[in-house]
Amino acid sequence: ALIREVFEEVGIEIAVKGLVGVFDRIVRDYQGRVRYHYVILDYWAEHIRGTARAGSDAQEVRWVSLDELQALHVGAETVAVIERTWTMRAHNVVEAPLDPVISQG
Repeated sequence: ALIREVFEEVGIEIAVKGLVGVFDRIVRDYQGRVRYHYVILDYWAEHIRGTARAGSDAQEVRWVSLDELQALHVGAETVAVIERTWTMRAHNVVEAPLDPVISQG
């Protein structure tokens, strides 16, 4: 499903290599009741073929280096996931070590 979703949304073929983390985000209403509960699984993958294109929910898509992330004002949580991914990729780790679940809410 992940490979198909990436192809449909971005137009590239990928090979999934590993799970980076599981993120649990809870959005509450003004009374503290759960309004939305998202569970997000982040994987790392390698680009096989195709040219990335922005889908209907994005203005732009491009490949950037780790150094360029600072200039793009990417959120700290996103940068942490990307850095963890680069570390896993460098060591060919397919599953995140220790505490892959991060609760945010």
